[in-house]
Amino acid sequence: MLSKERIAELKIYFTRCVQSRSLSTVVHLAECGLELIEMVEALQQENEQLQAQVARVREALRKARETISARDSWFECDRCANMREALATIDKAIGGKEDV
Repeated sequence: MLSKERIAELKIYFTRCVQSRSLSTVVHLAECGLELIEMVEALQQENEQLQAQVARVREALRKARETISARDSWFECDRCANMREALATIDKAIGGKEDV
């Protein structure tokens, strides 16, 4: 993955190439390079946002699991199989124990 520093360096380089207008092929390649850098930046930003969203969902699931698990009667009642299955699904999603 390109670091933010390396992306900034490449952006400067490609911008200078575009501004030089010395060779049309170099200018075209530099313009393409700038477009690619912008796409990488956008994808990195989207990735950061998605990672933050995953962290929030994981935390919400952890809290839900704690709340549900606090009721010991869920495990004693034969009719509560759906709740036990829900807890197992939450555990799998957040990387917790899978044997509820």
